[in-house]
Amino acid sequence: MVELVWDAGRFGTATAPSGMQVTVGEDAHFTPDDLLALATSSCLMRTFLRLTETEQPPILSFAATARPAPACESGAAAGVTIHAYLVVSAAADTAAVQDRFNRSVHASPIAQLMGNRLTVTSDVRVLRPVPADE
Repeated sequence: MVELVWDAGRFGTATAPSGMQVTVGEDAHFTPDDLLALATSSCLMRTFLRLTETEQPPILSFAATARPAPACESGAAAGVTIHAYLVVSAAADTAAVQDRFNRSVHASPIAQLMGNRLTVTSDVRVLRPVPADE
């Protein structure tokens, strides 16, 4: 359970079960829209890493940008846009990694809640060994 207490104006302090705190609201560390983007992206990351934890060779890196997409004038609902960057070794099957990432988008609980209000793209990048003579 997280707790949110109004401080003043249009922001408050959110407290996590660990006791960590963050200011939330307008003119604060995070807006509620930022937190939605962060929650969606981190849930996707957690799901992907769970699906690939026994992958050989292992995933070397996961990074993502996530931004809230406001509702537009045409009436389209607000949502989140995520772009993920996955780094694998040269020995990895990049098609299999991309397939697992795509599966994680469909398996992520928050991504499921977002439905068609979530846009996800990804880049699978291969880290090639540097030749010894360089």
